Amino acid sequence: MSSKLKRLVTSSVPETYAASTLIDYLSSRYAYQDRQRWLELVLAGDIQVNKKLESAAFILTVGDKIDYYHTPAPEPKVDKNFKIIFEDESLLVIDKPGDLPMHPSGKFFNNTLWALLKEDYENIHFINRLDRETSGIVLVAKNSKVAAALAGQFEKRTVEKEYHVLVEGEFSESLEAKGYLEKDELSEIRKKQKFIAHEDYTQFGKTGVCSHFELVKTSGRKSLLKVAILTGKMHQIRVTLFSLGYPIVGDKLYGLDEQYFLKFIKKTLTAEDRQNLCMNRQALHASSLKFRHPISREEVSFTAPFPDDMAEAYLC
Repeated sequence: MSSKLKRLVTSSVPETYAASTLIDYLSSRYAYQDRQRWLELVLAGDIQVNKKLESAAFILTVGDKIDYYHTPAPEPKVDKNFKIIFEDESLLVIDKPGDLPMHPSGKFFNNTLWALLKEDYENIHFINRLDRETSGIVLVAKNSKVAAALAGQFEKRTVEKEYHVLVEGEFSESLEAKGYLEKDELSEIRKKQKFIAHEDYTQFGKTGVCSHFELVKTSGRKSLLKVAILTGKMHQIRVTLFSLGYPIVGDKLYGLDEQYFLKFIKKTLTAEDRQNLCMNRQALHASSLKFRHPISREEVSFTAPFPDDMAEAYLC
């Protein structure tokens, strides 16, 4: 089997295929590839039965576990230039670039931070998560015990997280946004959300959010903000700023016009569209993280430098 990282697909042999040969099982149950291709995969060692290599003529029994080490199709290009800010025996602190997915999903497998780290580290556990287009600090545990300790700090909200974000328009000096997130029924995009202001955000449970925005500088056309979040919900900063009337620069979903997102999905973005967006990604950066080290128990803090593309977009 090739040493290149592959996607593992596992199945269990049902009763209807008892006493079938391995090649008959594969070509009959999974007809998306022809018999010859399955035979090639068996000979290449990409198919295992109960964790062992077997011939195409191997007779299966009910419950046998079939592992298929699938090589994903060619993936979209990404920015693989992540940087290790800090490393010791228990954790990694990564500065992730703004065009790199963290986890395998959809078309992305080897072109993910997870796969890139797996080339050098056997066990990795992501503690915080960033969108593909968000740059900045990612905290990684090297074992499950450290992961649990760090995750506990996030759950108790003792971790201090700070972001920098570039928005359209002239922002006020500071603003605290409390409320909750819900589905945006007016949008034709199924996953899009909106922010509803409410002073007691805690009564909304998992959908309740609280964000504090502070102006760093403004050109009148665009404003750079420092963001602290008390809660950590998916797309929290993006949704909140969009609903407040300050869409993030370059954000195709929560930006100036959601048609950019629809055109992006269809791969029909024009040169003019990209010029209007000012960036190839959303201008959101996880700039600093402060927490207690799970082994030494000392308070530690890390920062990721402000990215060049956001600095250039401020002048756009």
